[in-house]
Amino acid sequence: MIHILKKSPLFVGLSLQELDHFIACKKPLVKTFQPREIILAEESHIKEIGVIITGEVLLSKTDFYGNENIILHLKEADSFGEAIALAQHEPSRVNVIAKSQTVIAFFDINQFITGCQMFCSYHQKINENLLQVLAKKLIELHKKVDTLSKRTIRDKLLEYIHYCPKLEKNVALIPFSRQELANYLNVDRSALSREMKIMVDEKIIKVEGKKIIFLNL
Repeated sequence: MIHILKKSPLFVGLSLQELDHFIACKKPLVKTFQPREIILAEESHIKEIGVIITGEVLLSKTDFYGNENIILHLKEADSFGEAIALAQHEPSRVNVIAKSQTVIAFFDINQFITGCQMFCSYHQKINENLLQVLAKKLIELHKKVDTLSKRTIRDKLLEYIHYCPKLEKNVALIPFSRQELANYLNVDRSALSREMKIMVDEKIIKVEGKKIIFLNL
């Protein structure tokens, strides 16, 4: 577990010895969740930060009709719950759902942000990292707003792909299934598939599983 936590942005700059001491001091609760199991339900109150040890997590909202809208996709070493845990009395605005079998380490926010009796120097570094993580989460939400603000399915898709990890200059890797991608873009799956087929026919893109290859940049 410690080697995964070492990759987390929350613990950047800590040595293995410091991180091992932090874990021994704070004693995080480690839990395993099955695919599609709800880790945190919307409107719940929490006081823990979750760090993904293995697996993947989706942050989503469900509308009145039961449609799922994916907000964020998180993977190994990513964290969630920081803002809600810090706000204390504010409920979660999203559902946190395991995308696959997932192991989470939960750190109590009060223990996380307060130092210990030994006044270890790395606590200040952890607090600085927490601010960085919150800032990056805010930027990710801005990207989501940029994507949803586009008027057409094609424009939404192209905006999203722009932010996706690139395997090569013209090859984007999408972490979602087709239904999950539709949920993220907040569009109908059939309409999305139809638009992607048109783009393939127009030789704009080529689709290979979760890879999208641009044929003409």
